[in-house]
Amino acid sequence: MKISTNQIFCGLDENNVFIIGFFNSETNDYFMIQDCLNYDEQDIQLGMNSYYIELNDQSNGGYGGIKNFELTRRNLKIDLDELGIKHLKHNSILISFDCTHEEYKSLGESLEKVLKN
Repeated sequence: MKISTNQIFCGLDENNVFIIGFFNSETNDYFMIQDCLNYDEQDIQLGMNSYYIELNDQSNGGYGGIKNFELTRRNLKIDLDELGIKHLKHNSILISFDCTHEEYKSLGESLEKVLKN
């Protein structure tokens, strides 16, 4: 799956959930990774103690699922494991974008933070 984006977001939302989001305002395509900074006992019991990924709709989303990622100044390639393929119905996601050096650095740090495991 390929997505060309014109908006990137990395940061906390109002619920203290860290979000990395890629959005194309012309096609409404998006890919996002969310991670709660503190998991509670219920999250652990329900298997929700991992990052969440979503592609274009909640029906194409789930917890965990990224096998590998490769970030360059123009692209983010995400390879999915079996769980990710089941949730997103694709083997990989290629996201293209144009960003400044500062945005690239922030994006890399954000991906490392969320996908550290």
